[in-house]
Amino acid sequence: ALPAGLSTARFQDSGRLRSREYKRRGLWRLAIRDTQRRRWRVQAALGSLNKPFKPRCLKVDGRRKPLRYRARGRLLTIDLKAKRKRTVIAVSKRRCR
Repeated sequence: ALPAGLSTARFQDSGRLRSREYKRRGLWRLAIRDTQRRRWRVQAALGSLNKPFKPRCLKVDGRRKPLRYRARGRLLTIDLKAKRKRTVIAVSKRRCR
């Protein structure tokens, strides 16, 4: 669990997470740095952001991905296989371009 705003966390021996909310743009980003390529399931409670929004666009490493969003709990679920040692997830209230 990462709090709203800007936060960082560590996992395993050398993995790092960096979460950042951009309130004015209606954007949330999660950067994952890892020494291994692995599968991830990220569940983001967008209702806990400082300025919650309904997601309309999801990108992983700059590529569009389908959204799995449950409005009732404002929960976004993302399943991915990291192809690189650094992966960036971006969720926006705006439509993808």
